[in-house]
Amino acid sequence: MARRDTSAAIADVIGQDVVRIVRLGNGWPSIYEVTTATGLVPVAAHVTVASPHSRRDYEWRIQNPAASPPIIDPDGSLPMMIGLDTSGAKPVLVAIDGRSRLSRATRFSILFNHRISREALDSGWSEYEAGNGQRVYALQPRLFPLLVEMIAAGVDVPTRHITAAAVASGLVTEGNEESGERARRSASVYVRDARFSKEVREAYEHRCAMCGIRLGLVAGAHIYPVSAPRSPDRVWNGIALCHNHHGAFDAFRILVRRDYSIQIDPSYGDEATGDAESSRFLTDTRANLLVPLREDQRPRLDMLAARYEYYQEQYEWAG
Repeated sequence: MARRDTSAAIADVIGQDVVRIVRLGNGWPSIYEVTTATGLVPVAAHVTVASPHSRRDYEWRIQNPAASPPIIDPDGSLPMMIGLDTSGAKPVLVAIDGRSRLSRATRFSILFNHRISREALDSGWSEYEAGNGQRVYALQPRLFPLLVEMIAAGVDVPTRHITAAAVASGLVTEGNEESGERARRSASVYVRDARFSKEVREAYEHRCAMCGIRLGLVAGAHIYPVSAPRSPDRVWNGIALCHNHHGAFDAFRILVRRDYSIQIDPSYGDEATGDAESSRFLTDTRANLLVPLREDQRPRLDMLAARYEYYQEQYEWAG
C-alpha cells in the first residue's frame, strides 16, 4: 500500500467525526486536524505500516522511508509517527510521539513487542517502552484523539484507567462512533487530572506545601473539589501535597486558613499519643503553607473559602 493510501486508511479508521485531513501529501507527513476534548490539534502524521522484524518472532517495527527524510512539524503541528497494524481481526494503530525524532535524517526503526497490538485488540490500549526509552502506544483507532490529547498536554495516564474506560464504554466489543466517544470522554477526565497535577507540581517546584518533601512523592490536589460545580483546573485552585498530606487533606483532617496557616484536626493529636511515627507526621507538618513564588499561582482565598463552605459539616472540628 502506498504511504499516501495508508494515511487515508488511518484517518478513515480513526473516524471522520474526529479527524479531518487538511493535507494528504505523500503521507510523510500528512496533516490531520484532530478533535480532542480540549479543542482542535493539528497533527503531522508520518505514517507507515507495522511489520514483523526478522530477528525475533515477537518483535515488530515501524520505520521511516528508505530515502530517510526527517520527521518534521510544519506550522507547529504535533509530529507523530503512526503505524497501521492489520494483522489482527481489526486494525490497530501503533504510534510514537515524533518530537524525539525531529529533523533526524537517518534510517531508523521503532521496535516493539507485538503483544501490545494483541492487547490493544482485547482491551483498547497498550504501551511498550523500547530499548532507547521511547514510549510506543498500541491502540484501537477510535482512541487516537485521546493519545493526541495526552501527548499535547505532556502527561501520562495509567493504562489501567484507559482500558477500564474502553471496556466499560463498549469500545472493545462495538468499536463504533458512539462507544469511541464514550471511551474518550471517560478517559479524558484522567488527562484533565494529570494535566492539572503537573501544572501544580511545577508551580510548587515539586515540593509538598505542607512538609516540604520532594522525592517524586508529590501530586496536585484541588482546593475547591473537582466534583463541585464549576471547579476550575487552575493552579490557584491547587496545592502540591505528598501522599500523606494529600490523604489527610482529602479526609478533611487538615484545613488551610485564609492566611495560609495550617490547622490539624485535634483528634490526630489524640490518636498519635504514644506513637512516634504518627507524632512525626504532626511535627513535620508546617505551621504555614509553602506557596509558589509567583503570586498569580498561589491559592486564591475565595477557593479556600469555597472549600470550607462546600465541606462545612466535615470541618466542624475547626469551629
